[in-house]
Amino acid sequence: MADAKWLEISLEVDGELAEAVAEVLDRFTTGGVVVESGVAYMDDEDQGTPSGPVKVFGYLVIDANIEENRRRW
Repeated sequence: MADAKWLEISLEVDGELAEAVAEVLDRFTTGGVVVESGVAYMDDEDQGTPSGPVKVFGYLVIDANIEENRRRW
């Protein structure tokens, strides 16, 4: 897999949908998913609050089965 090529699947969703989308994406991708959220800071002492849309990423290995995997979506 070190020399494998990957197809990135990414979706930008509302924060409320991110967990559900990540669960579905995880069923079809290799090695899990990544969830990325923006953070807003109110002041210097604020630890941050998630804000804005959330991006959910997953990756498919590009191999002989790629077309079959894409159809499953």
